[in-house]
Amino acid sequence: PTAQREIDRAERKAQQAAVVAKVREADQKTLMAMLRTYVAALRDKGKDGTAYDVENMFTNHVELAFPSLAALPAAQITPEHVSRILARLVGTDVEHKKGRTALKLRSFMSAAFKLALGAATDPMAPAAAAGFGLTYNPAAAVPAGKMAATFNRAGDRVLSVEELRHYVAHVAALPSALPRLALQLQLVSGGQRFKQLLRLRH
Repeated sequence: PTAQREIDRAERKAQQAAVVAKVREADQKTLMAMLRTYVAALRDKGKDGTAYDVENMFTNHVELAFPSLAALPAAQITPEHVSRILARLVGTDVEHKKGRTALKLRSFMSAAFKLALGAATDPMAPAAAAGFGLTYNPAAAVPAGKMAATFNRAGDRVLSVEELRHYVAHVAALPSALPRLALQLQLVSGGQRFKQLLRLRH
């Protein structure tokens, strides 16, 4: 009986230690920790510019704006939480809406959740992305269609044939070759943004 009591006591201690360890791990596996892991993964891929923008967005619109949500375990984040974060940018009571920012933030948060979700079975995923205990992607569950339709409206003003002819002639007359070629490339690529064009690799 004495030996059995010692065994039972040791088992209880082991169980208590496991519970404490689990609580500590949950405290470390917060929403903000997961978002920072995604930023670090971008930097590891050499996407420093994107990582800088994403980090600023997470800091300003999640960590500083919603510190209590940022400190929650990532596994406890729901689509309602994500919607609340986005509503601060595009809600009905927001005077100056930031629709493009909201769409980007939702996209980046969804990518961060996706990275953490797949980390357990992806041997090439960052080690820090594993262990968040996620079962689904709450950011992806927030529909973006209405926001996109409202804030991604393309302009309805296009160049006329005569205006385009003048533009092409003006570009062709530029004395410096590099600006001339860059603007011609933008034209033949359908007016693609320069930021996108600069991402091209040979």
